[in-house]
Amino acid sequence: MADLQQMLTTNGEKLAAAQKIQAGMLRKERELDDARREVELTVETKVAFAAVRDKAKLDVEDSFKAEVAESSCHLRG
Repeated sequence: MADLQQMLTTNGEKLAAAQKIQAGMLRKERELDDARREVELTVETKVAFAAVRDKAKLDVEDSFKAEVAESSCHLRG
């Protein structure tokens, strides 16, 4: 009977240790998912910023070209 009680105690301790390890793994998995989402958001933000920057640059270039063309017309005219 004592052997059975000892086996139950040992199994209970092993179960508790396994549950603690599982909880730690789940916590690490959540942390990893959070970090992945943060990286994805950072990349999306940088891509969006680059697109806005490129459009602004094209707008400025187009505006400058229009001003140069207008100035050329006035000088010729």
